[in-house]
Amino acid sequence: MHKSCMKMPNDVEKYYNVRTYTITDVQSQKFNSEVAGQFLRDTSERNSRYYIRLLYQNGRYTHTEQAYKISLIEFIANIGGISGFCVGMSIMSLFQIFLYLLMAKVGHLQRRKGGRKRNSKQDYRNNENQDNVESSSMIKEEPRSPA
Repeated sequence: MHKSCMKMPNDVEKYYNVRTYTITDVQSQKFNSEVAGQFLRDTSERNSRYYIRLLYQNGRYTHTEQAYKISLIEFIANIGGISGFCVGMSIMSLFQIFLYLLMAKVGHLQRRKGGRKRNSKQDYRNNENQDNVESSSMIKEEPRSPA
């Protein structure tokens, strides 16, 4: 197996050492003589079947564990993806919330500033009216005599 193949920790791999034998191996008695004799005598079985015999040299086996490793960048990306999935937010959503709050603050400041202008104009008009009243009270009109 190539190192480039990505394996997950729970995958199972089995390795087998396989020895193959040909008819000449059977004829040279590498197999049990009874099985070899039956195999060589009956040509119909020899042509229609495959025989597989599995032999284990010993009862030991090798147990290998694999651990899936990720880089720091992959880890951060996974955390961001999972939290974004769970919370339902992304960086664009956070940017939109920030922009909305900023626009609300600017609108509030503009309304507050506009309210001051109206008050100052109203104060100016009130002061002008008071000045007119005061000046009219200072000037006393003399009654006209009928001519």
